[in-house]
Amino acid sequence: MFCEECGAQLEPGARFCENCGTPVPQEAQINTSSTTQTVKSDFDLFTFDKSDWTTAYKNLCFKNPGKEAGVIVTSLSRLAAQLNCEMSELQNLIKQYASYSLAYGVVYTLLNIDNQIVTQSYSVDVENVVNALKKINAVSKLKYAFILGNEAVINVAEWTNGAMDNDSCVPSDLVYSTLCTKSPWEGNDYVFEKVLRVGRLVSYDGEPFLKFSSYFENIMYSPKAFPSNCPYGLSALVWKNETDFEYGRIFTKQTDSSPYITKNIVQGCFENSTNIFYINLHGSNKTKYWYGQDGDSFPEAFEPDVFDKLNSPFIVGVEACYGAKFKGNLTPAESILVKAMQSGCVSFLGSSMIAYGASQKPGSCADLVVGEFINQISQGKSAGDSLVLGNMRLSKESVDFSDTEIKTLAEFALYGDPAYKISYGNQKSSGAKSFSGVAGVRGLYVNIPDIRSAMKMSLTQVDEKISNAINAYVNGRYTWTNGIEPETYKMDGKDLFQSIYKKTGAVDGLDRTVKIYFDQNGNIKKELESK
Repeated sequence: MFCEECGAQLEPGARFCENCGTPVPQEAQINTSSTTQTVKSDFDLFTFDKSDWTTAYKNLCFKNPGKEAGVIVTSLSRLAAQLNCEMSELQNLIKQYASYSLAYGVVYTLLNIDNQIVTQSYSVDVENVVNALKKINAVSKLKYAFILGNEAVINVAEWTNGAMDNDSCVPSDLVYSTLCTKSPWEGNDYVFEKVLRVGRLVSYDGEPFLKFSSYFENIMYSPKAFPSNCPYGLSALVWKNETDFEYGRIFTKQTDSSPYITKNIVQGCFENSTNIFYINLHGSNKTKYWYGQDGDSFPEAFEPDVFDKLNSPFIVGVEACYGAKFKGNLTPAESILVKAMQSGCVSFLGSSMIAYGASQKPGSCADLVVGEFINQISQGKSAGDSLVLGNMRLSKESVDFSDTEIKTLAEFALYGDPAYKISYGNQKSSGAKSFSGVAGVRGLYVNIPDIRSAMKMSLTQVDEKISNAINAYVNGRYTWTNGIEPETYKMDGKDLFQSIYKKTGAVDGLDRTVKIYFDQNGNIKKELESK
């Protein structure tokens, strides 16, 4: 056991840290007298059901003043069926983790959505879950919502894609953050102020219970403060300039690049104790790999087994298209996300669908969200706060906030406990510019400017001279676009046009999309490339 303030190792049963004098929360004492470690606590896990929530919840908060409120959301019956375990085993696991979290400032309670079903037509549809969260939130402002299970356990919202690319829809957990089920492309206004910080621990049918529970054990029984750590960054060569800029805001080291780095050698490029990964590669909805790029060469640069060598908890921020795919009961052999969560990853930020960014600084879309996430979580912010701060940066730095920025907000989601934070105590990371250890979570709420839905777009024609100039620019930068007739849209209410070039299996079987935004005079305002 380690001190949450300075990171010093504690003697079993210690009530104060000998190094800094910080009291040791007795709820978090770990019993090591048996081979199976358990957390000692008289914490009574409260489960929300159809009874009077107000009294029970207020009593719970009254017993734990100064702590933040969170809810663990799942369907115990469906998740237990997936994991082939008893519901009581899941309840005990959740209770144990809630006891641990209480010691670090978060009062987690259990929302078993099974208890919310009042009809015989069993459903865990998005709207049912949102309504249950609204009821809890009305009693006491929640900060965190930690979802357990894949879409078969707690469903994922699916909105018709308003970004006009090859994705027909956008799966999203944003709905649980805003507690609003309307699509951002349907005229809805999103106000990102005091939104729920949401994370999901994915699962799959037939997953061994011990594999699923290893996520919680990895957090509870690993040092809260790491005596040493080293980050690792990997970029497609064409994006290295922008990636090094984001990475350089936090770490003194430069990123590696692919095609020089491939899946066959990447494990030898980082230490076993690496605990922060910043990945800016391509992704695919057809394969398990992430890809590098140099011109028309797209080597396989990353695969699920790459994380096998790590011996400490780690964090991943990835910009790749489909970098966080898990729907459809994907297994660890088919999804880097699923494998990572079984291999010690405590926080993973990635996209469900086609993501966008830029090759030069300053970046855009995925570059801003993932870059800021890595920046903030490295400095001691919780994973959920770090994502919110990434969204705030996107809203502030985007020029002509458009359909693609809206998609970025919807598709990037957090996996793992949103309340988790990494604390370095008094140690500084190898290669790190600056770190500050922060003990406990202390209510960071970030006011983000209103994000209005993207303007409606309609197919249009532009001046032939401007059209030819845009085509010549794109064809000079992307060889696969030659011979492609772009779709051009007018963004109603703005003096802005968008030409979209897209091709299935453009290079090495990878789908590609390029979006060019320009004004009525043909001046290019923004260029976005799919990841």
